[in-house]
Amino acid sequence: MARINFMKLIIASPSEETAKIICFESDLNVITSNRKKGNDLGKSVITKSLYHCMGADCKFDDKFDVNSKVFILKFSYGSELYTIFRSRGQFKLFDERLELLWTETHRHLLAEKLYDQFGFAIWLTSRASGKTEIASPAYSYAPYFVDQNHYDGSHFNSFNNMGEYSSYKSDLIYEFAGAYDHTYLDLTAQKTDIEHRLTQIETDLKANRLMRERIQNELEQLGYSADMPSLKRDCDEFEDEYKRLATGLSKIRKNLYQLKSDKTETEMAYAGSQRVVRKLCLNAKSLRTGKCPLCEQDIFNTLMVRVNSSISHEDALLLSNDLGRDINELDRKIATEEERYKSKLSELAVLKAKMNLVKRDNLTAVQIEGFVQLNKRLLEECAEFVTALEESRNDLDKIKKQLNSYSSKKSEIDKRFVELTREHITELNLRSIDKAKIKNVNSKIEAGGSNAPLATLAWYLTLLDLKKEFNEQLVELPVVLDSPLNIEADDEKYYRQYSLIFSTFIYQGQMIVSGLNLADSEVVPRNANIIILNNEKYQLLNKEDYSECKSVVFKCLEKN
Repeated sequence: MARINFMKLIIASPSEETAKIICFESDLNVITSNRKKGNDLGKSVITKSLYHCMGADCKFDDKFDVNSKVFILKFSYGSELYTIFRSRGQFKLFDERLELLWTETHRHLLAEKLYDQFGFAIWLTSRASGKTEIASPAYSYAPYFVDQNHYDGSHFNSFNNMGEYSSYKSDLIYEFAGAYDHTYLDLTAQKTDIEHRLTQIETDLKANRLMRERIQNELEQLGYSADMPSLKRDCDEFEDEYKRLATGLSKIRKNLYQLKSDKTETEMAYAGSQRVVRKLCLNAKSLRTGKCPLCEQDIFNTLMVRVNSSISHEDALLLSNDLGRDINELDRKIATEEERYKSKLSELAVLKAKMNLVKRDNLTAVQIEGFVQLNKRLLEECAEFVTALEESRNDLDKIKKQLNSYSSKKSEIDKRFVELTREHITELNLRSIDKAKIKNVNSKIEAGGSNAPLATLAWYLTLLDLKKEFNEQLVELPVVLDSPLNIEADDEKYYRQYSLIFSTFIYQGQMIVSGLNLADSEVVPRNANIIILNNEKYQLLNKEDYSECKSVVFKCLEKN
């Protein structure tokens, strides 16, 4: 499993010629100061500067002018060493020898370059385009950092500018825990696109059918089906003849519909007569055995029964023959009417070459022709809509089947999330949280007063447990907890809660925790790297550190 460890942070103000250098170890680091006079010394500035330098926008206090500072963070990735530099919105990545690898100012391109270089990223669906993209770096860091003013339960509120994606929390968690990947989000985006397309096609199809209904009402008396070239502009005076032909075509069409309907009924009757003939033949055979075909009792004198049966059989055969002839006759009539229809169309084509465009009280020939052609086009369009509708539904079914393959992993993560969170709630004695209401990763984990930070930690560190259990191959980043007990609490509760943090949540990677009066505390593990701040209030940066790091600062500034 690849891991990133922060090694050295430089915060510098070239205009004031001041800086602060902080070095970190690869496991637990504790940034602390005196509890009574230790506020406003810069613990939060240090913790916020780490992921701020990596590309997130942390929420600095107004007294800290972030835009006048440059940030330099040296870190390791596996066995390689890198340095990342940030000045306002410009980022530069250097190798171990401070040779420039790349520079970037666009946050999404920065996220892509970090992914190419180090393999971590979060894919989310853009609210603007609906496409899946690598989200800005803050989304990758969200599960690893908690601001001291945002220990407010199960929310990612520690960075600015996190409103780029709507309802991203569950997607981020499932992806962080390995249930989702960018393929899943691509499929989700495609599913949304297809659903929108289906809605639009259904709307267009409905409008098409309404339009055709109106046109058919206009052509109720003069309608006919045709496939003709566009009506020529120069016509002469034969509109009445045009209407006569159009009416004739309409009548022929109706006659054809009736003939074909008659043929269908006759064919059904013919099939029925054939079944009767076959049944009577079977009955006649049974009579020769001296048994009644209905009750199967013995018949002593079968002569008259057989005579009557033969007469009925002959009638059925005659009826069947008559129906067969009727079918042939109907076929002939249909063929004749179709020829008449073609002939009328030919006459109409000749007539249209001579028609004029004089408008009368009723529909003109041009209007009739326009309606006919529009109706024809709408029919073609309707067929296209139906085809598109079927294709889109098939595409949607395929995508749903692919998405279903992610369901089992998601369910497994939800189940484990509930188990882990309930365990942590019990360990931290958070009685105000109703464990029965924790159903999945979307469940709210919140508590009031002095328990709010612990409820937040229970949620954040459950996410880290899920990542370790289900998505261990994802790059491990340092956990940074900015003053996790930034509350009014008595000494006993203060140390007891810090003890719970250090003993309950044993993080396998690097952890950086800030807090008051932890330098010699028994609750802090002995192997922790203790960083003590004893500067004046709001005077974190100093001249001595600037002299030490000045050459590095200007080397990073100069290279582009």
